[in-house]
Amino acid sequence: MKTRFALAFLLGSTILGPALASAEECRALEVSDPKKVIERADDKLVTKCVRLLMDKLRKVWCTADNKGKTFEYIFDPDHKVGTGKFAKKLEAKKQKLTCFTVAK
Repeated sequence: MKTRFALAFLLGSTILGPALASAEECRALEVSDPKKVIERADDKLVTKCVRLLMDKLRKVWCTADNKGKTFEYIFDPDHKVGTGKFAKKLEAKKQKLTCFTVAK
């Protein structure tokens, strides 16, 4: 019985592994070319995904030279709102990031 369970687990993780590993993603896209991805973050919760994405963007953009500057990007999440047949994908929105402090 244990070997069957172990075999089923191995087959399931091998087959379903990539599908389970690919969590919902959020991306920051260039405003001038929306196909170009600046940064991306993965998490099943949209709030945590946004926080991870903002941390990555601050590390890239908020250097000592860019302190006080504002950068525009398009926020494009894969997350959905609602359940079942009422689930809708969140729309991409144009956002701004102002660098008040230098990122570490």
